[in-house]
Amino acid sequence: MTQTHTLEGYSLSCPDPQEVAALLQPLAFTLHFQIAAQIYHYSADLPAQYHFRDEHGTEVIYLAGKDTPEDRIPLPAHQSRWWIYMGASQEAFYQVSRVIAARWFIAWLGDQSSIHHSVA
Repeated sequence: MTQTHTLEGYSLSCPDPQEVAALLQPLAFTLHFQIAAQIYHYSADLPAQYHFRDEHGTEVIYLAGKDTPEDRIPLPAHQSRWWIYMGASQEAFYQVSRVIAARWFIAWLGDQSSIHHSVA
């Protein structure tokens, strides 16, 4: 079975993006880029996105608000959504997933090997 080394999580809180950046900074993550919220008149709005990256290529994407799926499949209850993509360091991937999960009470979804190592 192929491992994707990707985690997806949902939080019932919506932390300020500066709080997220402050938590990630000691783990050597910096804001790589951001996308402003998109307000649409005839479809679901898209919250602001914040993309963080470390020197190993590990990526954390934070969607600062509740989103609506385009394919009509219901999402878990949430006020923010998260993704983590593994770079060259498994240790960095697992460490950041544990830190985020502990701070914002996120149960990660992903391949079983990632879940086993990432939940604090």
